[in-house]
Amino acid sequence: MYFLDSRNTGVCIKDTDDDCQGSEICGRAIISSKLYANITACCDASSSTPELCESRSIGEVTNLWFRVTQPNELCVKDCTPTSPEAPPECQEVPSMSTSLYANVEDCCSGRDNPEYCDTMSNGEYSNKYYYDTSKMRCSQSCIGELPCSGQFPKDSSTTLYDDLETCCSEKLSWIRNDVCVSNAKGEEPGNTGKYYYQLGDCVADCPRSSDNADCGGIVANWVMNLYPDRSTCCDRNSCRNPPPTPPTPPPSDTLR
Repeated sequence: MYFLDSRNTGVCIKDTDDDCQGSEICGRAIISSKLYANITACCDASSSTPELCESRSIGEVTNLWFRVTQPNELCVKDCTPTSPEAPPECQEVPSMSTSLYANVEDCCSGRDNPEYCDTMSNGEYSNKYYYDTSKMRCSQSCIGELPCSGQFPKDSSTTLYDDLETCCSEKLSWIRNDVCVSNAKGEEPGNTGKYYYQLGDCVADCPRSSDNADCGGIVANWVMNLYPDRSTCCDRNSCRNPPPTPPTPPPSDTLR
């Protein structure tokens, strides 16, 4: 027979002194204690979550999942965190009335960002792309060369994207998409070969390391006006050293 612990611990105690099996919690019931035929019936009468009551009453854990709000909206597992074999997602339940879920997918389904919750709760890299606020560029949640960040997004409100181009267009729309992608990969961006106005002169859209003396660096901003050549650029702007105006050809002699 079993009875509810009067100390309000949320567990059931086996009413015996000498027939305690394994890690069961045993003791003697007092006269006012209501007795139950088995531990399931006793736990059903408890205010605890039934699975927690039954497992704790025999000194075990459920290995089921529950929700936490700190550090993010994740799910963790009810297991013994101090055990040498404990996975990193192990935590102690905050209360005996904590709701439990059979798997991480069910647990995360009620979160604001289920995909983020599922990935982070499992301690896995999603290989998805996200805007990395610390680096101010799009990164990939993976281990390896750029664009891999070697990190998980730290905020559960982070939007995850399937590809780098979409991350760039959604989060850094004012930057040319090809430049954003190249920056994320740590590569030298491509160039248009056109000209733009910068600091009183017209320069070419190409890396300064290029052999072209006109190169002023890659244009990252979509709103920058680009011109097909330096002459056109200087015609529209005030260049310090405008290109020489080509001489006007002399009038051709016309036979009369």
